[in-house]
Formats: sequence, C-alpha cells, structure tokens
Amino acid sequence: MDRIRELRQAKGLSQAKLAVSANMDPATLNRIEQGKGNPNLKTLQRLAEALDVEVGDLLPKAQSPLPLEDESIRQRVWQSAASIRIELLEYSANLWEEQVERGQYDLETIKKMEGTAFYLAYGHVLEEPEMRRWCPQEQQERLDRAEKSFEEAYERVGQAFEAELEKEKTRLSRKQVADLEEYRAKHRSSLQSIKEANTG
Repeated sequence: MDRIRELRQAKGLSQAKLAVSANMDPATLNRIEQGKGNPNLKTLQRLAEALDVEVGDLLPKAQSPLPLEDESIRQRVWQSAASIRIELLEYSANLWEEQVERGQYDLETIKKMEGTAFYLAYGHVLEEPEMRRWCPQEQQERLDRAEKSFEEAYERVGQAFEAELEKEKTRLSRKQVADLEEYRAKHRSSLQSIKEANTG
C-alpha cells in the first residue's frame, strides 16, 4: 500500500485527515499503509475519492515474478478459480437478464443489482490478467464467452437502472437524482480506469 501513502503525502494530507475524508477509522488506514490490512473494493473506492484519483491509481503497476517452484501450485489454483469464475459470470448474467426481462423491480432494487454487478465486474477485471496467465486456451475461450454474456447483462442492468431513475425523477429531490447519477458514473469510470491500468 505504498501507493496510498505516496498519494496522501503528495497532497499534504495526514493519515487522520485522509481517514476523515474517506469516512474510515484512522487506525484502519494506518494498518493499510503498513501493509497489515487488506482493503476491500469499497474501501479502495472511498480512498480514491478522498485522494481525488481513480481506483486504478492506487494499484501497483507491476508484480514481482513468482518463484519457479510455486508455478505448478499457482497454475492449479488459478485454473480452479477460473472454472468457478466462469460459472459465476454465466449464472449472474442469466439471473440478471431474467430479472430485467420481467421488470419486477423498483429503483432501490435495480440500484442494488447494479452495485452487485459492478463489484463482481470490478473484482474480475482486477484478477483477470493473472487468471489468464495460467489458463489453457480452451478455458480462456470459455472465459471469453462468459465475460461477453456478463458484460451484456451488466449493460442491460445499467440501462434498466438509468431508465428507472428517469421514471422516478419527479418524486426525487435534485440531490437524490444527482447522487444516483454520480453513483452510476463513478462505477463506469472506475471500471474503465482499472481496465486501462491492466492494459497499460
């Protein structure tokens, strides 16, 4: 987590001030900066917002190579993880497609669906490069198909969220509308940022 410390210091912020801005416990931030904590995606997003950067800017640009003796273990672990991920992406895509097709949701429900889809997509984008490194060609092709189905379903969920928000604008305050529009925009921006970090 040296990157968080570097960005914080570059902005002249103390740990306490950054913790307040990120709405988190200073002791938690201290543990993260010391490498003793394992921040989840929500925590990273709050820190990125407080530092006025994208989440991808908090991530290291490169990883040290793994020891040779660990490669066979890593390969088995990542291939198993890829099999589970393929099923999860396919299952989620089918579930959300069916739910959107039925249209039996309100704004709060579709917001939760969009949020769940975002965090699944975000977690996958973070792990995908390493996962693909260890997968055979056939498994990579299955992953390609699962990703395509998931991306299409995620896009439909996002469109449904935006459509439901448009319908509800008359009963919501301007601030509520602005907050919900910002919520969706940040998700799109964060995903794009991490994709660019992975390909850059």
